Amino acid sequence: MKDEVLRKIKAGEIVVDITSYQYNGNTAVLLKDKDDFPYCALTVNTVPLDYGMAAIDINNIPWAEDFVKENGLGELIEYVTSGFCTYPVYKLNIDKLRALGKKVA
Repeated sequence: MKDEVLRKIKAGEIVVDITSYQYNGNTAVLLKDKDDFPYCALTVNTVPLDYGMAAIDINNIPWAEDFVKENGLGELIEYVTSGFCTYPVYKLNIDKLRALGKKVA
């Protein structure tokens, strides 16, 4: 799945939208199709994190962490627990994400 997503990003079929969660301003990385329809969220909102850090949603998107690691999109910093799940927190490579997606808020 993650290889297919990367192919679609490179083909312009999916865009990377770097934004923030309304509740606490955490960095959010959303994948959307070219018509701005949500494809998936690579991140999940948790406790407040510094700008550029994000909890990767391995609960709903099992390939999300591999996608981030294999494409050099971030560095693992720590883990946070939210609800019944523990999520890896990455310091994101914002420049590399911007280069992938272009759509930055």
